Amino acid sequence: MPSRRRSRYIGIFRGGRAEEIDRLIAYLRGTNRATYPERQGNRPDQQRTFARPFLEGVGSNFYLEAASNLNRWGTISGALGTRVKTTLTGSETGFKIPNFHNPRAVFTYGISGTGAPKTSQITGRTYKDYGGDSAVSQFGLVTAGDTPASEFAAIKAAFTTGQTNRRVSYIPPSY
Repeated sequence: MPSRRRSRYIGIFRGGRAEEIDRLIAYLRGTNRATYPERQGNRPDQQRTFARPFLEGVGSNFYLEAASNLNRWGTISGALGTRVKTTLTGSETGFKIPNFHNPRAVFTYGISGTGAPKTSQITGRTYKDYGGDSAVSQFGLVTAGDTPASEFAAIKAAFTTGQTNRRVSYIPPSY
């Protein structure tokens, strides 16, 4: 599946106006430069988190270790509830499995309902920017028999209920 940006470019080649295609080709060749605001550092500070994996045969005292955005932890931790821990007790063990990730939730908040019109520096097309900020966190099961879908539904309800400027997306577990 192509990335969102790449699929937009493919759409421009298929049905774009001639000047949009010319600008895109110039960008891909490196003659049309786009300037973006500079980010503050490569990676924000991380909060170590632990979540019970959705794996059969794993005891209730074993937790997968991951990281969440520390600056946004206060905003998202309430929705995650007991599906994520930040510390383990003496009988609990945290571990990492190479190339395996628990399901994750992408929390987006501060979204504008109307959007601000902007013009693409690459193609010259206009679009709406809805703004907002986001954070990603793993989540795990609370009791045996929970499914990623049921836990995500509970997280989504907790984060978005009564809020018009919030959204939650689901990233399935990866093996």
